[in-house]
Amino acid sequence: MPRNVVVEKMVGIIGFVIAYALWAHLCGCIYWFIGRVQVEPRDDEHGNSGALPWLVHLRREKPGLYDDEDVSATYMVTLYWAVTTALTMGYGDLNPRTSIEMSFCVVMLLISSVLNASIFGQATVLVNSLDQISRRYSEELQRWIDFASVFRLPRSLRGRVYAYVHYNWQLTHGVQAEKILMTLPAGIRRDIQMYLLSSVVANFPIFGNTPPHFITAIVDKFRAELLVANEYVFKVDEIGKHLYVIHNGRVEVITAEGVVVGKLSDGAYFGEIAILVDVRRTTSVRTVCRCHFFRLSKEDFDEVIEGFPELRDKILAKAMQRLQKTMKHGDGLGDGPGDAHESFETGFVPQAQHVGHSCHSRPCTFIHKINDSGRRAFTS
Repeated sequence: MPRNVVVEKMVGIIGFVIAYALWAHLCGCIYWFIGRVQVEPRDDEHGNSGALPWLVHLRREKPGLYDDEDVSATYMVTLYWAVTTALTMGYGDLNPRTSIEMSFCVVMLLISSVLNASIFGQATVLVNSLDQISRRYSEELQRWIDFASVFRLPRSLRGRVYAYVHYNWQLTHGVQAEKILMTLPAGIRRDIQMYLLSSVVANFPIFGNTPPHFITAIVDKFRAELLVANEYVFKVDEIGKHLYVIHNGRVEVITAEGVVVGKLSDGAYFGEIAILVDVRRTTSVRTVCRCHFFRLSKEDFDEVIEGFPELRDKILAKAMQRLQKTMKHGDGLGDGPGDAHESFETGFVPQAQHVGHSCHSRPCTFIHKINDSGRRAFTS
């Protein structure tokens, strides 16, 4: 539950408690006043006396106590009576004795029952709300435990599943963001996506100098993805289908020979060539820690670019220029997450001078292959 909601509920409960204390104070004062102003009954012709007011009866039972001069002791006993009576847990030591006192107690109990329902109802709602998240997490985890048991998953695979469920719950508290976003009007959804990703997407070299409405359309297609540590985002020889942006976390780039040639962190992006042409990955990308990505699929990119035919060749030319520059000069990951690191990120890494390794598994003919197939893909 959001902290401001919890604070709001706690303030409401504290307000009810203060109101309850004031109500008990008021009732105690009235009860004392009733006992104080009532006239002590006289004996009738048969020598019988009527019921004594509660205060007179108490003073006769305990002479010297609860006199008019002893204000603090008298106030505490009346407050004690008011609280125990309002909570319907009176112990019978200060019972009303006259009809006026009984009438007042009836009215007091009726009003107190409403206050009790309000205070304890609010407290129950708050406790249930605070426990709701942990209860939902336990139910979700138990479903995966049952799934793993039914299908007899190996211990290592179970550990990966449980780690993912735990991380996903820590980050989202079970809120399915994509489903919620889809229920919103398109304008609000785009504004949320723009708030999260517009600055990152606008800094993509391949999207540089593109119209704002193109950036808006692209940003609306990004989707979130979560991975725990030591999971592969993609592997060598897989067909590239997504562009990734690291919202939070760190990944390492690994060649086909198993050599780590670089690392990327918050704000970095990789896999941009995959949304331009159909080619296979030449490196693997593996998470170092828990990671939160935003990804863009090739299908969604193709859908957007259909509305901007004049940008097709422009974006492809920029991507090819950056890839050729990387292969020629051996540019690596750069000094920061947003620097010229597309060679590693795409998974097409002929060189890795930045970290002191080199990989010549793809000669310059690979450029011509991308140029030919890429241009056909974007001009057909």
